[in-house]
This record gives sequence, C-alpha cells and structure tokens, in this order.
Amino acid sequence: MNTSITGTEKLKSSIASISILQKNDLYKIQTSAVPEVKLHETLDQFIESVDDKHLYNYSAPDILLDVTRLKEYQETKNLHENDDFIVTSISSNVLELIEVIDSNGNLLDSSIIKANTLLIPLHYKSQTGEILDELQLNETTEIVYIKDKQVQESILWPGLYVYDSVYYVHDLKKMLYLNSGEILLDADSSRELENELNNLGIDANSIRVDSLEMEYNIFKGNLELSLFESLFHMIINTLSYLLCILSIMTIFLELRKKEFAVYRLLGRYPITSITKFIFLNAVITATIGLILNPLFLYLVIIEILFYVFLIYHYINRKAVLAIKGE
Repeated sequence: MNTSITGTEKLKSSIASISILQKNDLYKIQTSAVPEVKLHETLDQFIESVDDKHLYNYSAPDILLDVTRLKEYQETKNLHENDDFIVTSISSNVLELIEVIDSNGNLLDSSIIKANTLLIPLHYKSQTGEILDELQLNETTEIVYIKDKQVQESILWPGLYVYDSVYYVHDLKKMLYLNSGEILLDADSSRELENELNNLGIDANSIRVDSLEMEYNIFKGNLELSLFESLFHMIINTLSYLLCILSIMTIFLELRKKEFAVYRLLGRYPITSITKFIFLNAVITATIGLILNPLFLYLVIIEILFYVFLIYHYINRKAVLAIKGE
C-alpha cells in the first residue's frame, strides 16, 4: 500500500514536472560509441560554430530528491542530512530555464550573471571559503548569495528536484562530450545538427539527436509500469487477506455452530466466545502490522468490523439451522 501511494505521488510529480520542462524544447546528442577521431573533430567544429544562445551546459548534482524525500526535508525543515553542500554546474543561459532567487528575493537575470560566478545559499555564507577550496576556485570568483531552501526541477530527470544547491556558473563549453553533465541544444541547433549528420551520412543508430521530451515520456512510462505493478500486488494481497479472514471465520463458525444455535434459541449472544476470538485475531494482526508497517494497524479496525458483521449475520439467520442438522 505504501509503495502504491508513493508511486502515485511520484507519477503525479513526474507529470507536473514534464508539463513544465517540455516547454524548454531541449535536445541532446546520443552516441552508441565514441566516434572516430576525424568525425569527433568534425562534430566538435560544428558545435563550436553554433551560436551560444542555442546551446546550454547542465550538470545536475549527485543528490536529487524525489517528491517524497523533498517533502520530508521541507516538513522537518532540514537543509541536508549533514553540512556537505551539493553543486549544480551550469552555463549562464541555463538561468533562462530555471528560477533562482537571490537573497533579496529577486529573480536572477542570466544577462547579468557572468561566467565564473558562484550562487551560494545564504546559510552557507560562513563556509564560502571552504566551498571555493572544494571547487578549486580562487578569490576572483564572483559570489552571489541566494535564498535558502530553493527547489528547482532537474532538467534531465522529471520528477526529481535540486534542493538548496550551490550553483557554479561557468563559460559555455561547446564540444561533443563534457567532463560532467550534458550539452543541450534548442530546436534550431538540433535541426542544424541533424542536417549535418545527414550530410555526413552518419547512421542514426550510432549518432543521433534526441528530444528530452521523448526521454521524459520514457521516464514517465517506467513510473506508470512500476505503479501498475505495485497496484496489482496490492490487489492480490488484499484479496488474499480477505480470503484468509473468511477462512478463519468459517472455521470458527463451524466449530461453534451448535453453541451459537443454543444461544440464539435463548435469545442471547455468546459474548465471551466472540470477544476472545476477535481479541486474539486483533492481537495477531496488530503484531504483524507493527512489524511490517504501522499503517497496517488500521486493518485491526476493519477486521473487527468484518468479524462482527459476519458473526451477527450468522447468528441471526443461520445459527438455528445447526440444530436441525442443516
């Protein structure tokens, strides 16, 4: 049940994230293997010739949060599990795609933020020197302090979020492969590159340009499949649980049918026998629930109501038939 609830939240988050990210209409280069040196140089030269405004560099941090973990962080008001910071590396024009707010509450403008700039959450201000050392940057790096606890969509992974990150804004790198992250293209540059690949006679199975929207939909499809599987397992487990209750109830009523028939003729209910039976089963269910998941404690209430209904129905309609041998 927990898995299904979590899966539903992740899917909803992913769909909402895709509706935002697909507006960027971004593409990336996919290669099945490292191309030959000459072809590699040709592609690097082509990418170098593309206007800067049509290309983006984006490297997500090592730690991304799904919607469940993000809520946990926000509800507990934690920034991170420890004092370590996470870093997202971007070219300055990526600030056109994500919203980053400075410490004064103003949206950062990509035209103002230049290369070799660190965007640091305000609560890390006292650690600025450590961050510079960790990233091997010198004091010529410009520092801009930004609002704490900001959440940005991960451009590469819908439904995953960058939380309270340090951003390093660097020069746009124009090459086929980056040391870290991806080089992303807009619609115009992707069409130009596809034409160049066709002119070079490159097989699409070896090098091609894929839309990020296509990858988003694959990611969403995997989440949907995972959710359907968990729902299927939940349904099977629920039916098995109900069958187990029904079997226990049937055995109990069969063993006590003559006793119940006598009580019915006397116009009374075997309160002691019924209470012991329900109490014993409730204790067993509660113990299993505490071991597996406290959420299952709700099943105790459902189980008690189910037993009471079945026993009441049996005593009032069928108990007397036991004396007649039916």
